[in-house]
Amino acid sequence: MSGSALVIGASGSLGTETARVLTEAGYDLVVSARELPELEDLRQRLDPAGAFHAVPLDLASTDSIEEWANRLAEVGPLDVVVNTAAGFSRAALGEADPGALESLVHTNFTGPMLVLNALLRRDLLRAGSNVVNVTSLGSARSFDASRSSAAHIASKAALGVLGISGGDELARLGIRASTVAPATLEKSGRSGIDIRALASTILALVQLDSRVRVETLVVHAMPPA
Repeated sequence: MSGSALVIGASGSLGTETARVLTEAGYDLVVSARELPELEDLRQRLDPAGAFHAVPLDLASTDSIEEWANRLAEVGPLDVVVNTAAGFSRAALGEADPGALESLVHTNFTGPMLVLNALLRRDLLRAGSNVVNVTSLGSARSFDASRSSAAHIASKAALGVLGISGGDELARLGIRASTVAPATLEKSGRSGIDIRALASTILALVQLDSRVRVETLVVHAMPPA
């Protein structure tokens, strides 16, 4: 497989692993996160065989998104876009700082929507391109606020709705959009979905037969044997 793949939120664990499986599959990489040093460190850790472009992006800033998109226009059209960025909060609505709530919504929903708008306006997505947004199981199904805040769940749920409504619009342009809603990820001392397995699932999703589109993919870990 060849082409150009963008990973947003590439400095996080899932973003890093997604970038890894994409470069191993032969894609040239564009990676984005807030801090450029983290992206340069990622270059060293991945040692990509193909091209590697590190372009900083702050999803909470419209100016940052526009500047970022202008730099991406120099790279050229994208075959794959995977957004793994996520803002988290456990604060109750009545206790959260207003500025923190605004930043959370920008990171989880408004920013990704503006990113999509910026890419489309610059013709960086084309027929055959794939867009994947990663949300969460709570936002896709249960709306259970026991593990996160109502603001986090609502903002990720809004991203999922954008994937459905926007996915239909993009499909008419020949662009395939999907939402991946994973359950709990595996971390130190906590069982869950293996991050490498989830990244490989995202890769498989963008490599599906071009005649089909998965709207929302809910991902669970298999129980131990």
